[in-house]
Amino acid sequence: MRYKRGPFLILFFLLLNNGLFIAGCDDKKSSVITPPSSASFTFLEMGADTIYSKSIRENLKASLGSDAVDTWTLIDLEINYPGFIEENFQPIHRFNQLLNDAGGARVEHDTIKLIYRYPQKKSRLFKTVELLFSGQSKKPLFFNIVSRKEGSGILETMQEKYGDPKEIKWPRQPGQSYFWQKDMDFLIVSRVLDRFGDPEYRIAIYYGTNIDELIKSEQHRIQQREDTRKKAGQTAF
Repeated sequence: MRYKRGPFLILFFLLLNNGLFIAGCDDKKSSVITPPSSASFTFLEMGADTIYSKSIRENLKASLGSDAVDTWTLIDLEINYPGFIEENFQPIHRFNQLLNDAGGARVEHDTIKLIYRYPQKKSRLFKTVELLFSGQSKKPLFFNIVSRKEGSGILETMQEKYGDPKEIKWPRQPGQSYFWQKDMDFLIVSRVLDRFGDPEYRIAIYYGTNIDELIKSEQHRIQQREDTRKKAGQTAF
C-alpha cells in the first residue's frame, strides 16, 4: 500500500522522526538526552518514556506556539464519532470505561493537558494539538492531533516508519482510519473531510501502558482510602 506524497511530507517525517528526544529529569538541571523506546510511537520526538518537564514544554512552544495548560482534567479517549473506539478498539474502550463514571458523574484525574489551538501560526501542517500527560508519572497518556490538508503525506510517512497499517472503513459516514499497534500502544490516523470539503487527518496516539499505570495507581489510592475509613470505623467503637 502506497500513498501519494504531500508537499509537507518531509516536515512531518522530521516531526515524527525516531531521533533523540529531551527528557528533563529536573527543571533546574540540564536535560538528559534519552533515545525513545523502540516500541513507542513518537510525536515531536516524544514517546512513551518521555517525562514531562519545563524543557519539554519549551521545546513544544518553539514548534507549536503558545499553549493553554489544564490540570486535573476529565479524560475522554473517544475519537472520530461516538462509538468508534468501542467498535474498533476494545482495549482503549475498556480504559475509557474505567476512567469515567458509568452514570455520567464528573471524574477528574491527576493530569497535565497542553492545548495548542493555533499551531498553524508556527506550522501550516496542524490545526489543533492536544497532549495529555499523567500528573503522577509525568509520562504521556494520549495525543490528539488534527492536521490540515497539507498533511497528505502523513500516511506514507507512517508506513515507511512503522510498516503497513490495518485499515478501517467507517460504516456510518465517509471516512477511513489506519492504525498501528505496538503492545498496548496504538497509533490511529483517520482521513475525513472538513466542513469545507477539504481533507483533514486526525492522528491519535494512545500510550496504553501509561494509561493502565494511571488507572491502577488511582484504584490503589481509592482502596487505601476505603481501608482507612473501615479502620476508623472499627476503632471508633
